[in-house]
Amino acid sequence: LVLTHAIRSIHDGILVGGRTFSIDNPRLTNRLYGDKQLREQHQPRPVVLDPSLQHIQKLSSDTIRAERRLIVLFSDQLDPGTAEKCKAAHTNCELVPCPALSDNKLDLEHVLWILKEQFGMQSLMVEGGAQVLSSF
Repeated sequence: LVLTHAIRSIHDGILVGGRTFSIDNPRLTNRLYGDKQLREQHQPRPVVLDPSLQHIQKLSSDTIRAERRLIVLFSDQLDPGTAEKCKAAHTNCELVPCPALSDNKLDLEHVLWILKEQFGMQSLMVEGGAQVLSSF
């Protein structure tokens, strides 16, 4: 577990799929590696892939345990009303539309481009779940 947190500490973001996020509700932080000053100076930004926003909507804003504001990428083909409703209910989430492929999975090349260009991420730890891991 300490090794996982050490690896988290060197990345700008930690990415998980929406299903994993809604089931596990992970903090996606480094809480165990290094001294307090290191942990206070740098925490990775949590990133969730949820094309239809169905998984993030299962959690209420006050039950999300992530310590930093979530970046939630969703399909730009989603009904705008669904995105607006989710945005209003989850003020601790930054919802970002992203092109989707024909199978409704997000275009990972574009996901990485967004994370770099809009959020300045230079490194990303892909942590889970199985479907997301196998997509990379």
